[in-house]
Amino acid sequence: MRIASISFFLLMIISMQVNAQKLVKGSVMNSDAQPLAGVTVAAKGTQMSTSTDNSGNFSITLPAKTSILVFSYVGKKTKEVEIAGDGPITVVLENDVVGMDEVVTIGYGSSRKRDLQGAVTTIKVGDNFQGRSTSIGNILQGQVPGVNITQTGDPTQGATIQIRGKGNKNGDAVLYVVDGVPGAPFNGSDVETVTVLKDASSAAIYGALAGSGGVILITTKQAKQGKVTVDFSAWEGRQKAWRLPKVLTAEEFNKVWKDASDAAGKTVPKAYNPVLFPYGNVTRTDWLDAIFRTGKVNHYDLTIRGGSKDVKSLASVSYDKTEGTLITTYGEKLTTRLGTDLQLNKWLSVSQNLVYDYSNGKSGIGDGHTGTIFGAMAYPRYSTVYEYDDGGNVLYGGTVPRWALAQGFSVEADLRNPVAMLEKVRAK
Repeated sequence: MRIASISFFLLMIISMQVNAQKLVKGSVMNSDAQPLAGVTVAAKGTQMSTSTDNSGNFSITLPAKTSILVFSYVGKKTKEVEIAGDGPITVVLENDVVGMDEVVTIGYGSSRKRDLQGAVTTIKVGDNFQGRSTSIGNILQGQVPGVNITQTGDPTQGATIQIRGKGNKNGDAVLYVVDGVPGAPFNGSDVETVTVLKDASSAAIYGALAGSGGVILITTKQAKQGKVTVDFSAWEGRQKAWRLPKVLTAEEFNKVWKDASDAAGKTVPKAYNPVLFPYGNVTRTDWLDAIFRTGKVNHYDLTIRGGSKDVKSLASVSYDKTEGTLITTYGEKLTTRLGTDLQLNKWLSVSQNLVYDYSNGKSGIGDGHTGTIFGAMAYPRYSTVYEYDDGGNVLYGGTVPRWALAQGFSVEADLRNPVAMLEKVRAK
């Protein structure tokens, strides 16, 4: 009886705790009544949070003794809302105008942000970016309104950045200006601030170099007076394709051919006719699974800086190794930098920066109907990755087994074994 009483008591406590939780639904919009996607919605004082969808909607379960939600978004004022009723709520976030006196380095000098006529956004790279790739694309990802970041999936290529959409005249690329020098190389780990000039007014500063693609200004860390300091960081991550296409099985593909041929009053090609070619009606390989993998990402960087009033130096080195999400593909990059500031006298100072950049990798992705990914979707699934010749040697499998080729069975000549395409491509 005592055990039953204790069990009943525990069930009552659990039931009370569950009932104390509260599901809150609602939407978030800006001052123009437009929905905001990606707004962080957090239960104050807890680790529970969610984000709004493309329509600005959200739902979150408030734990016991918590009745305040915190809404935060880049470029908007953070807002706290106390939940009282049971119905859905609507939250309006206002623009954040704090920091308009911030000094922004542009071209040949600097200016207060509120004195600039064009649209400008500045990001300070602090501790909140630790563990994130040091490429500019990853730094800007989700941080700057009006800037589209497209990750190509190619480990040998950086992200494609488009400012204010795809309507740039003649497809002009973005101009990168590093410490006032257009197109200069830089160490991603040394980036201190990134400023995006998002409209054509940047041409007034940089002229024809800016084109209409916009300008990204990069300010790097500089040598500092004082004791020598050493900063080192390293991290490792994993990446994989989030969602892969669904491809027909060999049986389904042959049925589509039959249905299409019957509807058109034509004869099914014998390569897709299970009666004439039963080998082609069995699924043997998932080609997308054969070429995709979980890739490993490694990053290491070391920075040493310090010096006296008259001589200050900064030395940095970073190394990145990225395994692509496609087998055998990779990218690696080594960047070193040495910067020295000399104060020769009260009115004369000299600065120098030496940057060495090395990159290597292997892509093999290709594009169009001859690309690897398209090939994995179109290549016959009845084929195997490997075959064996008469001597027992391993060969790459073909779209049709060698014994069937002699009988006149064939398929499109443009198709290639996607695993072979990736394994045979040489590194740069």
